[in-house]
Amino acid sequence: MKWLALAALATTAGCTCVRTDGLVFECGPDGSCPTGLTCDEGLQLCLAGDGGGFLDAGADAGSDAGRDGGVDAGADAGRDGGLDGGSDGGADAGRDGGLDGGSDGGRDGGLDAGVDAGPSGETCSDPFPLDLSTGNALVTGTLTGTRDDVATTCMGFGSVSPGPDLVYAFDGGGVLDVDLHRTSGSSMWPELMVRTSCSAPTSTFCGLSKSDTPVVAHLLLPQGRWYLVVDCETQKGPYEMAVSLKAPVAGEWCENPLPLTLSGAPLTASTMVSLAGTEATRQRPPSCSDAGVGHDVVLKVTTPTTGNLSVVGVANFGFALAVTEGPSCPSASEPAGACGADGDGGQLSLNVPGALAGTYWVWVSSTSAAGQGTVDLTVTLQ
Repeated sequence: MKWLALAALATTAGCTCVRTDGLVFECGPDGSCPTGLTCDEGLQLCLAGDGGGFLDAGADAGSDAGRDGGVDAGADAGRDGGLDGGSDGGADAGRDGGLDGGSDGGRDGGLDAGVDAGPSGETCSDPFPLDLSTGNALVTGTLTGTRDDVATTCMGFGSVSPGPDLVYAFDGGGVLDVDLHRTSGSSMWPELMVRTSCSAPTSTFCGLSKSDTPVVAHLLLPQGRWYLVVDCETQKGPYEMAVSLKAPVAGEWCENPLPLTLSGAPLTASTMVSLAGTEATRQRPPSCSDAGVGHDVVLKVTTPTTGNLSVVGVANFGFALAVTEGPSCPSASEPAGACGADGDGGQLSLNVPGALAGTYWVWVSSTSAAGQGTVDLTVTLQ
């Protein structure tokens, strides 16, 4: 359903000529309505005098039902009832009920079938869309009058949180920042969930605030459909949510690896890898250092033939190197012994003997959140 758009083209002698979906009511050169149409001053339209067909079902029926009902209601029920019944009942019943509602004069039951209510925001199948085309979005809302639809276990509530919720969605990936807080005077305890579906009882992120302190999320997300669920414990009320999404640093994740091309004899590639500006979110293979934090950059190397693959890195901070093998970075496997860590900096080497021709992923990582320096990297196949 949708509103039938009305866009004024000209105003003449007390009548506004408009264009509707496929129907044109234009004034003549002298400012009068075309032959066969008369100006309805109440509706401000050039309408057919006999009121047949669409016009009879809509504008004429609306004019008659509205104006007569309005005037009659005005005579019977007073000026307010008359004017309200006439103006609203006439113009609205005629313009909306006729032009938009069709033969039954109703909003939903005619030519245009009424107004699209839009998404409800109640579930992942009917979310409010988040427009992040500029990189930022600011939304306000309230959980008052909403339902409790989305299951969660992240706050220890069992399968369903006690309070109502609303769902927002966007398509994309990158560095996501969200600031969710209750507005002034609200008693809401806001809860934020970032998730890939409403059916799974887990979230990529979940946070709760029981005060004016905002719930803040800072995440590195792969490409996909993402849902931001605004929930609450039991208190509900108005809230404000600021969302931003920016592209990650090149090479920061599997979806945008840095290319590294082998050439020469022996086949070699050298580059300076910088971890500056990357997120302190561990993505490297699990055997590479015990630290759960640190910065990562991944490089894609294609080997044209079988040989011994060696990777050498030099840095003045704690870093780690790793190599995985396979056509897909997220599912690539790690060859035995192809990982090491140096907590004091210096030179770090690893070797993959008998590496088959194929695709390899070289991970350069820091072993702490503070490590964002550069690593001199050399990869050789011989």
